Amino acid sequence: MKSFENLEILRAAVCIVGADGEVDEKENAFFEKLAKKIGVGLASRTAMINRAKSDPDFHQQMFQVLKTEPGESITILFKAAMADGQLDEKEILMLKSFSEKLGINEKSFLEMLNQAKSMMR
Repeated sequence: MKSFENLEILRAAVCIVGADGEVDEKENAFFEKLAKKIGVGLASRTAMINRAKSDPDFHQQMFQVLKTEPGESITILFKAAMADGQLDEKEILMLKSFSEKLGINEKSFLEMLNQAKSMMR
């Protein structure tokens, strides 16, 4: 995956995890690992996280998810959502929205969601 595609994934992940208004240490660790991989510094990552937690419009205007690697993209987004050991309803709704943007059908999405829920049990 190209670095600009990874940046889009990072932004999507920030949106998903910030949907509940909180980003815990495990979620931050996930972002740090992904951000370092693509060269996004602490200041940029912190600004994205703060905006995702406080600005409901951020999720709408931040980006267009690239469709070159939809399976890999949605997998990373699920990992981001699960980083804190929970999947809340806002995160699930956002995952669904991103899966639709990526062209992932509902059946596949529900299979991934069920698999994610069983992994967290």
